[in-house]
Parts: sequence; structure tokens; C-alpha cells
Amino acid sequence: MSAANMDADEEVYEVQALLNHRMSKLKPGIVEYLIKWENYDESWNTWEREYNIFSEDLIDKYWKKQRETRSDFIARHTPGTSNDDKGSDRSKRKDAKKKKSNRREKATQSENAKAQTEEKKAKRIPQEKASRGDTKRKTRSQVRTNDDVTQAIQVKVKDDRTQASTPEYQIELPMDTPPLNLSWKDAKSVNHVYADADGVLFAKVAWSNGTSTFIPTKILRHYCPVLLLRFYENLLSFSTD
Repeated sequence: MSAANMDADEEVYEVQALLNHRMSKLKPGIVEYLIKWENYDESWNTWEREYNIFSEDLIDKYWKKQRETRSDFIARHTPGTSNDDKGSDRSKRKDAKKKKSNRREKATQSENAKAQTEEKKAKRIPQEKASRGDTKRKTRSQVRTNDDVTQAIQVKVKDDRTQASTPEYQIELPMDTPPLNLSWKDAKSVNHVYADADGVLFAKVAWSNGTSTFIPTKILRHYCPVLLLRFYENLLSFSTD
């Protein structure tokens, strides 16, 4: 969950507290902090570079509790550092934070626009397709040529009535938003993760009304990251050797 490795389209985790500091070994002159993340225990603590922490007030409050100032700490570990260099470093941190903030804002706007577009498309789908009880069956070749379901999840269906060699697939249309009259808070669990023909990952999400839908994991990471973490944690196994 390293904040330094997050892309612009990924979620931003909240910092609960700064526990310690050090100079970066790979980035001379850059301070790193040991971070306690909000809603995560200490086993998830990580070292992050200063420019990846968006709250300047949090950094200032941390240094007020230390025996030396941030500038003195940097100067002590960076031979030849002048006052001009210190001011330049603070300016660079502000510029980096501003760029990060702008990228996050653009990513949010893009996701909102995409969600609105997908919602409009969903409204144009005939109501008979919304009935899960009368799910249509199509072959893999039909799935690839039908523009309406080019990104559908392909789940193999067992049919006891025939022994035909051609496999059949049950078509479930993926969604970018919760089901009608539900919100992201109504998501209860991630039961499975699938990949479509193009390698795009979809999570099968169980909702509070007893239904299940397929949501792209890229969207789910933003709104329900804990559900994905729980799903992947359940797949982990540890050796006692």
C-alpha cells in the first residue's frame, strides 16, 4: 500500500500519525517518515518520502515535537546545505504536492465522467436484459462479436441436458456503479475476481439486498479497498517451516 507507488487513478490512504524520520538512502536530501495509517494496525506501517505526504500541517506539528528543526536535521545530514537550499527544498515540496493534488482531482473528474457515461448506457439496455432469471446464453464467438457485451464476464455454465462439445457461457454485464437504490456502503464482500478476454479484472461483489454484480477492480479499489484486501488476504497461505 505504499503511497509512493500509487498511480493517479488509485486511492489515497489517510495518515494517522508520523512515528519517526530518517534521510532517504536512495534520494539524498529527502526526508522519509515512518507512517501509521488510519484504520490499519502497526504491521502495515511503512516508510514514505516527504513529498508523498499531502498534509504539510501534519509534518509541521511532527517537527515541533522534535529536539531539532527539520532544516537543522537536513543540514546535519547534507554537507554544504545552505539556507537557500533549505528554502528551495520547501518550495519543491509544495510544487510536488500541488501537482499530486491536481492529478488526483483530474483522476476523480475522469472517474465521475466515466461513471455517468456508463450509467446512461445502462439505462438504454432493454429491461428484459436486466432479469437475471432469464439470462441468455451465447458462445465465446458471439461474445466477441456483440458490441453490447464486448467486456462481459464469461463464466462457463454446466448443462446436464446436453453433451455438446461447444462450451456455453453465461453472460453477466459488468457495472461501474452499485445496483439501483444501493450505494457503495451496501457492498458486503468480494466473492471472486475474474479476468475478461482482454485481461481486465472484475470483482464479483455481493450486496446487502442479496444480489451480486461484477465491478471493475479499478473502480472497486477507489470505493471499497478494504473488501478487496479481505478477499486477497483469504487467499494467502503461510508455511510453518
